Amino acid sequence: MKRLIAFLLCTVMVGATTVGCSNTESSSSGTTSQETESLASEDNTASIDISGQKIVVCTESGEAGDGVGAQIDAFKEKYGCDVELVDIPADVYKTKIQTDLAAQSGSYDVIVGTCDFALQFKESGLLENLLDYSNNTALADPEYNVEDFVPVTIDRYYNDDRSYLCAYPFKSDVQIIFYRKDLMEDPEEQAAFKEKYGYDLEPAKSWQMYFDIAEFFTRPEDDFYGTALMMKRGCDQTGPNFYTRLLGTGQEMFEEIDGKYKPIINNENGVKVLQSFRDELVNYAVPGSDNFEYYEANQAFNDGRCMQVITWLGAYATSQNEENSKVAGKVGAMACPGWEDGDKGGAMLGGWAVVLPADAQNKEAGYKFAEFCSSAEGEKLKVSSGCFPSRTSVLEDPDSEYPEYFPIVLEALEAGVASPSWTEWNELNVTLGEYVSAAGTGVMEPQAALDECVEQWNSVLSEAGLLYEE
Repeated sequence: MKRLIAFLLCTVMVGATTVGCSNTESSSSGTTSQETESLASEDNTASIDISGQKIVVCTESGEAGDGVGAQIDAFKEKYGCDVELVDIPADVYKTKIQTDLAAQSGSYDVIVGTCDFALQFKESGLLENLLDYSNNTALADPEYNVEDFVPVTIDRYYNDDRSYLCAYPFKSDVQIIFYRKDLMEDPEEQAAFKEKYGYDLEPAKSWQMYFDIAEFFTRPEDDFYGTALMMKRGCDQTGPNFYTRLLGTGQEMFEEIDGKYKPIINNENGVKVLQSFRDELVNYAVPGSDNFEYYEANQAFNDGRCMQVITWLGAYATSQNEENSKVAGKVGAMACPGWEDGDKGGAMLGGWAVVLPADAQNKEAGYKFAEFCSSAEGEKLKVSSGCFPSRTSVLEDPDSEYPEYFPIVLEALEAGVASPSWTEWNELNVTLGEYVSAAGTGVMEPQAALDECVEQWNSVLSEAGLLYEE
């Protein structure tokens, strides 16, 4: 994995240098001065017509692909522009778009990818500056309001002085807890829980309460358990799961000192968080959780095999689908809590973004699709696919598809914390995931796992010039 990432980064650097040298007046976004002049021409009163054009939109098969697909007909009808959707299987998607973008293949006019992907290429010169397009009154929709986005969903895509914007939010995401509302509200369960633990059964106000609820509802004789975990080795969920619980202790992964970063996960808080995964896996989790990824853990919950699951926003749509879920109509949701009752909670922020490659063949039409698919109108079209809104107005709409769920989504997003925006974070997250899985499954002790993880992190950060060295 490290070799692959290193190869891609080298390719990106070469590609960025090529873009920078192609025109001495090029902007940092990869748009030449002539293109920028065309975009911001003096006559900005006539609307730019994209009818009859065709754009190629690339994304990952699954929720993202379904979300884009749900918007295409409305976009065609509104603008008369055809759309070819290229949805790539999840197991090869990241590698495919990274190499295509770095190679400047010109294959796509629009890419819908993860937030990590957008941030990885944010400063590469390979993504267009969306402000060059949004400031063109002949092209941009005057009703398109970036202030409507929940701030944490868009702020990370700007540069420091907000003169460059690499992406619009396509799909909001943050870790969240689902629970069985029917069981939580059952009078007999409530009475038995209070008798055992001395306090009322209700959605967990702390991670400690989450573990109590997990213990109480673990009933192997009924093939029912307290939780399901995403703990498969190499799974990209283990790192975010660790970060979410660590935030509940009031701690970040790094201490910033004079613009440099010191990893601090191998302290008491980190160890107790990592130990909690081990305890949960052994005592409360659905059997097989040590080999679960995102879909398997959610399926265990939807099959009615567990009381709670830590997941991502979009899983709610599947849980409410009566054809595929045995718990439809029985699901409650809550933002992730603090470690102890009264502590401030937090959760790993994810999300998907829509970007314009600098080598796109139809940039203006591509921008219009990026604008449409992230507009309030476009957001409503893709909700049923699990691509949930990033806009406050849509989340607060009482006539939305999920009026009971969306206020909880908004609360969770506002408490969300983004991962570092450094290119190196992808490699750091892979390393973290390996050690969380190793400790969670009992291969390593928590302290030893975190110490080794920090050692590897230090090496990567030092090489990148990001490490604070005392």
